[in-house]
Amino acid sequence: MISVSGKIWTEQKVNKNLVEKFKQDYGLGNILSKLIISRKYDSSEIYGINNNQNLTNIFKDDKDFQKATEILIDSINKNENICILGDYDVDGACATSLLVRYFKHINQKFFFIYPTERKMVMALVKNYFKN
Repeated sequence: MISVSGKIWTEQKVNKNLVEKFKQDYGLGNILSKLIISRKYDSSEIYGINNNQNLTNIFKDDKDFQKATEILIDSINKNENICILGDYDVDGACATSLLVRYFKHINQKFFFIYPTERKMVMALVKNYFKN
């Protein structure tokens, strides 16, 4: 598999017997078992995967997060054109994709910029976005 940046990705080889043992012991699927083994998860990390943990928004009490939420909701209510500035890494691509899909779902006007390198992000922020 080739990444967006042109790097060739290969699947890390793991012991098939160990994968089968993890699948049986923890009731996990093949891919998740391979990931756990290849990344050397400890028992607490495996427990966290295998049990429904209560996920909370760690930013809910952050003043900047609250202000950003208010600005976004206000822009949606006014049907303003919203710019999504994606990031070049996997998390940024996923977040951009989710926002694009959501804005399409609610018929929100938007456009997105998806830079491919960190220096492009910094240049965009410096030159086009003001505090």
